[in-house]
Amino acid sequence: MRPTGRTTYTTQTLNRMKRHINLLTIALASLLIVIGCSESANESTTSDLEVSKTTSEAVNGEEKTVATIGIEGMTCEIGCAKFIEGKLSNMDGVLTATVNFEEQKASVEFDPAKTNEKDMVAAISGLADGIYKVNSVAVEAFVKDAPAKKATNSEKANNGKKEDSRGASENSHESVEAPVNIEFPNIFDAFRNLL
Repeated sequence: MRPTGRTTYTTQTLNRMKRHINLLTIALASLLIVIGCSESANESTTSDLEVSKTTSEAVNGEEKTVATIGIEGMTCEIGCAKFIEGKLSNMDGVLTATVNFEEQKASVEFDPAKTNEKDMVAAISGLADGIYKVNSVAVEAFVKDAPAKKATNSEKANNGKKEDSRGASENSHESVEAPVNIEFPNIFDAFRNLL
């Protein structure tokens, strides 16, 4: 018989090729899942975050300090939000921490004698090669004898902001410097663009 130009494969060869294709598909799918949580990493530079600080009357006499932190870069609830929540909860001085993926915010009750919002911003920004960015910080201190709302002469001289015993204003703003994140190109994006 003369060859017809067609290649024939044995059943064993075909099964081996199918196995290789299946393994390649599984590897590619796994790679895309791993990339999913880090895909939204953006370049960031040093920037000053405005920290809003307020003082309110304690509810039921319970004094506490709560920071509400806006976080960018979360792409999934379990892999991102729960990861950040776990890291914040394990910080010294943090009493409770919850991260709401839908609102892209963390609510952290903490002891200001042991930690502060700057430590929390640094902790979040340092996670997962810096893909999470803090975009806002608001700290509210609930104290037992909150200052009265009646303006005093010192408040009028301070543009209507009442000072507490530490010299901080009742409604004050501070700046927190966000850490510099240097980001290198993601080689997986190049592979994905080839597909």
